[in-house]
Amino acid sequence: MESFYLTDKGLVRDHNEDSVIIINSPVGSTLMAVADGMGGHQAGEVASSIAISYLGKRFSESFGKMSKVDAVEWIKLSVSEINSMIFKYTEEHEEAKGMGTTLVLAIITDDYILFGNIGDSSGYVVKDSKLHKVTHDHTLVNLLITAGELTEEEARN
Repeated sequence: MESFYLTDKGLVRDHNEDSVIIINSPVGSTLMAVADGMGGHQAGEVASSIAISYLGKRFSESFGKMSKVDAVEWIKLSVSEINSMIFKYTEEHEEAKGMGTTLVLAIITDDYILFGNIGDSSGYVVKDSKLHKVTHDHTLVNLLITAGELTEEEARN
């Protein structure tokens, strides 16, 4: 498997709020994650850094050979801890009130691949030379599509 990452601040922002990690566990599993600090919010780059730093540390220390069910619980607990850490940071740093980040991650083992995401950061795989989106964005527009309030065509506009 080949992996790489590239980030870009885009055309609107004056700085990059992305944080990225690709790391292997001692048992051969791989974690890939991208956190995108919420542009326009205070300290988005801090929130994304907290998320990725915590995931990397926790993955290295505690992700061993585990079942898919246990790995899903590991992801849920990790995300909950990250959320708590971000809220704690904002309580201690007034200038960071309202900071946030999206997160998308993949855990790859010999037995399974898991994806998870929060917000509008998306996970993709390449299969048969085609890019396939495998996550669902957590946005108001996507919620309206899922609820049948908007069609895909209406959502584009």
